[in-house]
Amino acid sequence: MSQNIAHRLDIQFFRGISVLLVVFYHLNIPGFSNGYLGVDIFFVLSGFLMATLTRKVSVFEFYKRRLKNFKSPMVKNQIIALELKIALA
Repeated sequence: MSQNIAHRLDIQFFRGISVLLVVFYHLNIPGFSNGYLGVDIFFVLSGFLMATLTRKVSVFEFYKRRLKNFKSPMVKNQIIALELKIALA
């Protein structure tokens, strides 16, 4: 079951703003002392998107797709970490 959620430019805009707030905070740019606000905005948007997706597919299908997306990078990360451990031992 492959259902795509419509690409929402308004959400992408707010995600970009939230990332910029965090980056500007870490760069110590005056006027951007509330970097946590960007994190809060990002989490609210992520929660909204997750809730929207779980209405369209079952919760099991939702987490199955998330695991599928994370599995490949996670395995690559573990292989690199093991290689580094062996190389540095």
